Amino acid sequence: FSLQTPTSFNVYTDNFNLTVGGVFWIGDGSGDGTGVGGTMWLGSSTVTSNGMAPNGRGILHAQTATITVSPSSTYTPVALYMSSAIGSSFLYAEQSTIVVSGGFKTFNAGDVVDFATSAWTVTGAWLNITTNASWDAGSGTVTFNGGAALTMTFAGTLLSENEFNNVTFNDSAAMTYTMATRGLRLGGTLSITDTVTTVALATSNLAITAGAVSIGTNGTLTAGSSTITTNGSGTVWTSTGGTFTPGTSVVAVTTTGTVAMDETFFSMTTSAGVTIVFTQNVTFTGTFTANSAILSLQGSWNSTGGTFTYGTSTIVFTITGTLTTAVGGAGTTTMWNLTVNDAVTLTLANSIGIGGLLTMNTSTSGGFAAPAAVRVVGLRAGSATLLSLNVGANTNWCGNSANLQLVFGATVSAYNVPGGTYNCRVFIEENFVPSTTATLQADLTTNQSFVVFPTVSTRVIIFAVGANTLTVTGGVIQIGNGATSFAGGLTFTSGVLVYSNTSSFTIFGTTSYVQWGSGSHTIAGTWTNNTTDANWDAGTGTVTFTRLTGGTMTWGNPGEAEFNHVSFAPSSGTPTFTSSTNNLRALGTITVSTSSTLAMGTLNIEFDRLDVNGTMTMDSITIPNIDIDGSAGVITVTAWTLYSI
Repeated sequence: FSLQTPTSFNVYTDNFNLTVGGVFWIGDGSGDGTGVGGTMWLGSSTVTSNGMAPNGRGILHAQTATITVSPSSTYTPVALYMSSAIGSSFLYAEQSTIVVSGGFKTFNAGDVVDFATSAWTVTGAWLNITTNASWDAGSGTVTFNGGAALTMTFAGTLLSENEFNNVTFNDSAAMTYTMATRGLRLGGTLSITDTVTTVALATSNLAITAGAVSIGTNGTLTAGSSTITTNGSGTVWTSTGGTFTPGTSVVAVTTTGTVAMDETFFSMTTSAGVTIVFTQNVTFTGTFTANSAILSLQGSWNSTGGTFTYGTSTIVFTITGTLTTAVGGAGTTTMWNLTVNDAVTLTLANSIGIGGLLTMNTSTSGGFAAPAAVRVVGLRAGSATLLSLNVGANTNWCGNSANLQLVFGATVSAYNVPGGTYNCRVFIEENFVPSTTATLQADLTTNQSFVVFPTVSTRVIIFAVGANTLTVTGGVIQIGNGATSFAGGLTFTSGVLVYSNTSSFTIFGTTSYVQWGSGSHTIAGTWTNNTTDANWDAGTGTVTFTRLTGGTMTWGNPGEAEFNHVSFAPSSGTPTFTSSTNNLRALGTITVSTSSTLAMGTLNIEFDRLDVNGTMTMDSITIPNIDIDGSAGVITVTAWTLYSI
């Protein structure tokens, strides 16, 4: 059945049904595309034919018709073909329903389909070579429903726009659709699924661009080395019901959306500024290039099998999970920003280094958890703000364990340390800067060690407590590194140190120092001071040693007195504080409380006032209950002599 004339015409079905035993041709009749063409309007008719061909400059308006096309002997297995020799033939699908019981083919780069809102079912292969910018993907769905293996040759980049809106691959028997020559571009959802048998799409390493990808029940997407790009909204990827075989492919997520992928993928890129919600664990073996995306996790993260190119991205844990990365820490950055939301417990499988900002939003519960081995969280930002604490009364956010070590190590000369209850080991470090000052913003408490730790001999790190209170109830306090030339500083203005653990307070290195300020400090541990540094300042306050069992006290030899006032005043017991090295020097009063003993051995003692309510021993002489006030200035006692009267 042919509608072909050398002149323009219009034919209307007036909504009557039309059955064609052979091929239904609509065209200009010239055979060379030079005619003016004809137009067929199907209205709401039901049309059945063995082959259909908008031909030459023919135009078919499907309108709201229901069309069923089977292959003809002319072009088997193709059933619907755009058959212009030259020029363009047009099929306006509009609101029709089209069943192609065979294949589809364009013969000419100028052929056009405008899908509009139509619904298509195609059981055969697809071959499209058009380049015509008038092609329109519409807003409908094309469903491929073959029964045997088929080769799909899409237009890909021959078109300047998407070839389809939604595309669904299913089948009537287990089969694979194999892409050939060019990639697949659609604006809606690519769906691969079948409720009865298995269906697969093999990309042959060709690109796919879709608004979203859905791999459902019995569906498989075999990606090879393809780049699969999503650019829609909402859920842009789901493969939890099917199988994604990633090969060495790249999944490129270019818009904000949700990814539900429970398989290990190879590589992924996320565009700058987007937010991606991952509903499953994230595991990859290639490269994840995050740019400045926000990666919101509803599961765990494991990047040890691949490379995480973090850019300035943010990883947000929204439910309890495990973080596994390449081993990082104070010296190595493994991510940029990390956020832990409220009631989330984040288990660290290894040490991590954070190049941007750590945000703890665990105001009611949750925080870090570390296994038996020590996990280092290195804060390595190139800015003054490394940590944002929104933890309320939650004192467990930092693990509440010596297994977790929080290291401040900004790459700038000054940074801030927020106050709060940490309850993990806290290290204050410098990072690639000759002299760094870390300033405490409010009172800080930890039940583990507190360390001011210079990492290189040519650098200095100073922790400025200011007017705040630093409370350490466990572990040790260490200022400086073990090497003599590694300088650390601890400074106060009117602030206070409370060290209530009975372990050690150690000033490592000859160039480390404390500036005591005007506060009243309490130290329940032993004291070891190796400094000879002139930056040491005794201040105007008081240091009180309260260790119930006393202990060995190694005094420093700075450029001035070590203390202003110093007191030995445990709350109970009969402790002996034994001086082992260097003289004890105070600008003000040295006080020995009742039942305490200060043992000086042969070392000197320097003071303005010496008030011994307990006992002091020096030069093998016991001096009980003595009060010497040097009203004329500082007194230095180098030896005692015992006289019998």
